[in-house]
Parts: sequence; C-alpha cells; structure tokens
Amino acid sequence: MSSQVTLPRLGQGMESGTIVRWLKSEGDKVEKGDPLYELDTEKVTQEVEAEAGGVLLKILAQEGEEIEVGKAIAVIGEQGEDVPAETSEPKAETEEPTEVTEEEPAEEGEPAPEREDERERGREEGPEGPSEPEQRVNGGRVKASPLARRIAKERGIDLAQLSGTGPDGRIVAEDVERAQVAPEPAARLTERGRVETVKLNQMRKTIARRMTEAWEAPAFQIAMSANMTASIRLREALLERVEEGGVRPTYSDILTKVVALALMRHRDMNAHFGGDEVLLFPTANIGIAVAVPHGLVVPVIQSCETKTIEEIAVARADIVERTRGGKLKVEDLENGTFTISNLGMYGVERFTAVLNPPQAGILAVGAIEERAVPHAHRRPPLCGRGNRVRVPAHREVIPRRARTRPVNIWYCVSDLEAARAFYTGQLDFQVVYFDEEDRWIRLERNGVEIAISDGEFQGDAEPAGEEAVAAVDVEDVKAEAERLREAGVRIGVVLEIPGTIRLLDVFDPDGNRLQLTQEI
Repeated sequence: MSSQVTLPRLGQGMESGTIVRWLKSEGDKVEKGDPLYELDTEKVTQEVEAEAGGVLLKILAQEGEEIEVGKAIAVIGEQGEDVPAETSEPKAETEEPTEVTEEEPAEEGEPAPEREDERERGREEGPEGPSEPEQRVNGGRVKASPLARRIAKERGIDLAQLSGTGPDGRIVAEDVERAQVAPEPAARLTERGRVETVKLNQMRKTIARRMTEAWEAPAFQIAMSANMTASIRLREALLERVEEGGVRPTYSDILTKVVALALMRHRDMNAHFGGDEVLLFPTANIGIAVAVPHGLVVPVIQSCETKTIEEIAVARADIVERTRGGKLKVEDLENGTFTISNLGMYGVERFTAVLNPPQAGILAVGAIEERAVPHAHRRPPLCGRGNRVRVPAHREVIPRRARTRPVNIWYCVSDLEAARAFYTGQLDFQVVYFDEEDRWIRLERNGVEIAISDGEFQGDAEPAGEEAVAAVDVEDVKAEAERLREAGVRIGVVLEIPGTIRLLDVFDPDGNRLQLTQEI
C-alpha cells in the first residue's frame, strides 16, 4: 500500500522548507534510510532520508517550491501501484469538495458549480478582489496554493500584491495567471548594463535576521593579546604523535579545549540569555564558525570539556567536512553554549565577532604574529603591578652590557634583591647577568630565560593579569606543587589535559605569574 511522504519538522520553530533538489526520480526504487531529497530550512540545507521503502510513484512538490510542514511532497508504494486520486495533485491545491446531485450530474471535465461561481466573481471584481492581502496573511505567510506559488516564482510575481479568489481569500493558480509582471524600474539599468538581482536563500535570510538580533542583545566587547608560545610548543608535540593519515590538531582545537575548561570554571558564561532568565548548561558545547558558499554555519562539538585535544580535532574535522558537503543534521546545530570564530589562518589580526544568540559569548581569534620589542639599548620601562613587557621567545632583546642570549619575558618587581632570592631559592633559577646600574637581572632555568627589574608601582595597580607568562618545563608538576605549597609559595591548582600536559601556576611575591609544565 502506498504512503505519503510529508515535509518533516526538523527542529523547533520550523514552519516550512524549500525543496532544493530531488535525489530520486519518479519510478526509482527507494530503500528506507536512502537520501530522498535536499531540504533548505532556516538553519541548514540537509539531505532527508526516506522513512519507507518501495518505489517513488509520484513527486508532488517541485524543486524550488516552499512547502509547509506536514504537507505531502511525494508518494512511495509498490511497483505498478496506482497513485490515489487525492494525492495526484498537491493537497493544498484542492479546493472545497464538489457537491454532485442527482438532478445535475457532473460530467467529466466539467467545472464544479462552486468553482465556476468563484471564477465569475474573480472576473467581475477584477484585480481588486473580494479579500485584501491582510486577510490572507497567517503568521506572516501569504495564503496560496503550492501551484500558485510555483507559477508566481517562475513569472516573478509578488503574491503579497495579489487578491485571492479561493476559499478565505486563498490565492489559486488562476489568480496568478491573471496577474501581470510589473516592468523592471529604469533605475535597475546602468551604463554597464542590467543590474542583476540575486534572491537570498533561507540560510542568508536567517543570517541577516540573526545578525540584526545579535546587535539588539545587551553585549560588550573585550580585546586583549595572549602569548601563544606554549600553545605553539604544545601543537608541535601533538603533531609528532599524529599517525599517518590521522587528523592534525590545529590551534582552533587547542583553543576549543581551553575555552571549554574555562567555561566549566566560569559557568555564568556557559549560558543562554533568554530575556527574563539565563539558562546555565552543565557541558561546554562549542560552536565552530565555518564558512560555506553563500553563508556561514556554526556546527557544535558537544561536551568539549570531556574530550582530549586529539578527540576534538577528529570531531572538528568530521563536522567541518559535513558542513561543507551539505551533510549536516539539525542536531549538529543545536545546544551550542559558546562560539569560536577564527580568522587567523587568513592573516586577519583582529575583528569583532557577532554574537550568536541566545549564547552569552563568542571568542574572535586573530593571527599569531610577531610583536615589536624594546630597543636593544633601552632599559625595560617601569611598570605597574602585574603589567609586563611581553616579548615572544623567537625575538631577541639584548639590553646594554648583556649582548648574549635573548630574553623571553620581563617582570617588574618592587624589591629586586628579594625577587632574586625567591627565583633562585624557590624556583631554582640561575642568575645569568646582573646589571647593578640599571637594576635588572637575567635568570635562566631549563633553557627558559626571564628578566626581572625594579619597577615603581602605581597606587591603584591591579593584581597580575592573564597575559604572557614564562613556561618552564619540569619533570613532575605534582611534586613541584607539593614542595612549593609546603614552602608557603602562592600557587594555583594542577590543571591536567589527559594524555597531553599538566600545568601549574606559580606567583612571585609581586603577583607575577609563571607556569610549570609537564608533558605526559
């Protein structure tokens, strides 16, 4: 027995969809689960699978046609089976049933009396029909049959400007056929020829609407730089472990893991803003902005806080491939709690990412770049508490009378002698150079060099921030944490990325932050 294929509701809020193209033709054999057609919705263009097997007997909705949820779009049945008469044409095109009386039997091909009366009213009343467009709008959509919509689209006719002669003011095919296409305004012509009009697809309409919504949301932006030296080393170590044919971790994968851990620490950011309420999520579901032809899609990697960087890389590669191949499912786009938009690979230094409502935050990532460094003959500037001159390890800074190896990071301290005692006594740094005149010291441990210098604190100085830090490799982070804790040194908690690295924040008496690292 044949069965109707109806347009499914693929997610909350979906009211209609557009058939992009049929993947099967009439007469083709169809197995349950076979991709049957491509559907364009507000969120995504995706393949829809057949829910029953058999033969595609009839296609009721044509490519490019917008269909309401629940409407019949095709019929699947057995080979040679007749298509029921009521489904031979789109269901929405059928008007009120014709009454056939014994006194006036209806002959085949003869118009029904009620339909003929409607046509007469349409001819008598002309374009100013019995109903106004406002009476035909339900939820923002013009009431029109699918056939009328298809004809209007082919002829470039705006349905909103027509008056319908069907039941309740519904626009039928004859109303569209009577309409005339208005000539294109002269303003559309330029010296170089005719201006091309490109219709927006559902995705671009949705992007335009959501960008407008984003600017209406209560939001603010923060811009800051971060030292990526440790991330570069981490990625290099991860790449060495990639097997042939495996997925190569990217900086986006590292950032995804870092953001997920941060969201678990600061749950107020792992949230949806709902106007009168905030929804806090138990897992960090990170959306990755992916550019596709004619739009932008943000698929979601679920529960990133529980995944390793390698697992995130595999999930990211899979979801990006399916995004660009048009293979996404609605569930791939749902429940995102935070979004990362990375344009660094294109050389973009900084940009303002557009919030993805209802999410509470988005991270815009620019390119990793070399920064300008202090002049070789200048002493490092005096700085407030926690501020520091950040110099990447791959750039040289050779202060006066110390033209040897490059200095990685400068720290300003209030008491140079006390700071030297702390770094050499508690953290096992060695003094490489001491400039008594300019009051600064070069220190080294395990190949990492830093410089500390006398600095004058400002009265309202803030504690040490989350900017660049010196990262020192050690054999056992947990043992170092226990030793420093017993010595009364201020430290953070041991942070472990399973199978990858352990990290420990250590603070000197002035609040400057270092980091002990251990590859595992």
